[in-house]
Amino acid sequence: PKWQVVVITGTDSELASTLKGLSKNLKVFSNWSNEAVAELFAVATILVTKPGGLTSGQAIVNSLPMVLVHPLPTMEEMNQEYLTKAGVGLKAANTKQMVTAVGQLLSDKKLYGQLQKNAKALNMQDAAKTAAGVVIDILNR
Repeated sequence: PKWQVVVITGTDSELASTLKGLSKNLKVFSNWSNEAVAELFAVATILVTKPGGLTSGQAIVNSLPMVLVHPLPTMEEMNQEYLTKAGVGLKAANTKQMVTAVGQLLSDKKLYGQLQKNAKALNMQDAAKTAAGVVIDILNR
């Protein structure tokens, strides 16, 4: 299949240097703004990521199916468990499972659509307003 992989290395210039030039289908970027990352999420097909809260939240907002890899202990492990149980991402414990999960999402339109549908259901667009209302109610007691 025709594909392109985009890797955002953040401030890791050594990783960026290592990855650049490995494949014509691999684009490597570093030090992107939050706005640029959000634009990328809006056009991406699949997100392969560790399950950090902000990244996972942005994927859910964009109904972007995820392959979840290498969670940090405790919080990200809990995020991974929640996201896989909610049906918005697939867990991959190693590189082989990651490749398999990406392949599944690219080839199984029903699975891909179900993960998108689950993300839409999980997306709480009024979450900030609801949370603020709860805080106000508590403060007014």
